[in-house]
Amino acid sequence: MPSARNQPEGDSHISADKSWVVYIIISSDDKLYTGISNNPAKRWHAHNHTKQAAKFFRGRTPKTLAYLERGHNRSSASQREAQIKKLSRQKKLQLLDSQSELDWHLELGLSQS
Repeated sequence: MPSARNQPEGDSHISADKSWVVYIIISSDDKLYTGISNNPAKRWHAHNHTKQAAKFFRGRTPKTLAYLERGHNRSSASQREAQIKKLSRQKKLQLLDSQSELDWHLELGLSQS
């Protein structure tokens, strides 16, 4: 079995996969949660309805998927997540404002809860 490094060109999804996203969720107590996923709809459902939700959501619930950056691979998504987590709340709110006209729930077919 070839290693990920030696995948044939047609199987380059392992190293060149750009399907990861970085997202910010506003919680029920108006705190901001930043995360990454390669399936944001499934992750939204997990945050709302399963025990696979982030520990952050114990005692609070996700209210709105307010920000989403597409086009990342796993590594770049993790790096961007770390960058965003280091930002002040004010800077994070500026990111949210940059996408205020977008409804990620509608675009991704997410339920509000």
